[in-house]
Amino acid sequence: MKALELGCGPGANLWFLHREGFSVAGIDSSSTAIAIAGKRLLSENQGINDTTPDLRAGNFAALEWKDASFDLAVDIFAIYANTLTVMDSAISEIYRVLKPGAFFTPNFGAVKRKVSEKVINWRKQPIRIYQRDHVQTWG
Repeated sequence: MKALELGCGPGANLWFLHREGFSVAGIDSSSTAIAIAGKRLLSENQGINDTTPDLRAGNFAALEWKDASFDLAVDIFAIYANTLTVMDSAISEIYRVLKPGAFFTPNFGAVKRKVSEKVINWRKQPIRIYQRDHVQTWG
């Protein structure tokens, strides 16, 4: 299983996913955070998961991964801290890199309802949105 975290910072969530056996990828605007995440994952998870994390400094509204690359995408309060235009681009990019039927775990904060309504209408392919205690299939 391949997981992508948007706004991964120094890799706390990726560290957990990597320890659980996921092949992980992460993107953050801070190259310093990406460097810290890379060192942490390779040193602390050595011998537990031998897959090499794919960590990139960049813009999550323009992802560099190929279409249908991931089984899971995670957003922990990263996307919501942008303009709606950037959020639209980022979510479209997430859909592009997710495999059909993959999980997306967004955390949109105060704008969740407005964005969630857009998520429903953006793609015709079903995707499972996990939020806290339920999974909902949209599309």
